[in-house]
Amino acid sequence: MLSDNLLETQNITLSYNERLILSDISFAANSGKCLAILGQSGAGKSTLLKIMAGHLNPDSGRVLFRGIPLKDPREQLIRGHQEIKLVNQDFDLDMFHNVEENLKIRLPGYVENVRNQLIEEILDVVDLAKHAKQQVKYLSGGEQQRLALARALVQEPDVLLLDEPFVHLDAGVRLRIEHFVKTRLKSWNSVLVLVTHDGREAMAWADEIIFLHEGKIVRRDSPQAFYESPSNKNEALHFGPINEIQFGSKIKYFRPHAYHIVDDFGMMLTLQNRKFLGTHYENWLINPQNEHILLYSQAELPTQIRIQPRYVGEK
Repeated sequence: MLSDNLLETQNITLSYNERLILSDISFAANSGKCLAILGQSGAGKSTLLKIMAGHLNPDSGRVLFRGIPLKDPREQLIRGHQEIKLVNQDFDLDMFHNVEENLKIRLPGYVENVRNQLIEEILDVVDLAKHAKQQVKYLSGGEQQRLALARALVQEPDVLLLDEPFVHLDAGVRLRIEHFVKTRLKSWNSVLVLVTHDGREAMAWADEIIFLHEGKIVRRDSPQAFYESPSNKNEALHFGPINEIQFGSKIKYFRPHAYHIVDDFGMMLTLQNRKFLGTHYENWLINPQNEHILLYSQAELPTQIRIQPRYVGEK
């Protein structure tokens, strides 16, 4: 019986010009799951993904696919591995072929009607059906990004590695792709590893999140745990706004939604500004200590209120 761990990294370490890029990175990615790798620019996220894809060789450590170590990229004529598809900012498209031809070339040996059906479905998902006959060099950057993603998806990969894949995509297309990928992951029994600097994107996609800081894994946890129980303010800010207030000798943190209104014995706040954002109001308030507080609400808040926050961290 095959292991659920389709992809595994063991003690991956890499330096460049005496600067440590990745340090002792070990984790496993399970079939049917999405794992997000989150961190600031320069944390080593994209480098790690290239190593996992077989495009870059680490100084030490190894990558295993279904328990078998992947070949050294230097030993291969073409970088990468057939079962692992990487989509990054180097789209690697056939610029002088049209959109449809870019997908057909990824499906050799398919019966024509089956191949055409797959291509039609994928082009609809990434909103490129109307550009099927258009030469790739005339596509916009966002359209090329969607085509690169389509080329990976149409092959139903065992492992799909995505490096900041939704930077240029509008919300509607992003949601359609998210629904398609999440549904197919389980039926394909595949693994998705998503690299992002946006914690809210990581929460929307991932079953688990790895937080990478200065080339090291500092935490691996569920999206809910990261949001509701951050280790520190820097980590908390990756997942959305957080309020910081002085509470005696300590500083405490709470999310804009994590409070309830009370009649007395609460924090007195004065409303300064509000914005209506469709699903909720964004309210900016101030307390007697001149600390600025952001609160979300479903209805307009009064000019003055008392609240009891639900704190998620302190220092």
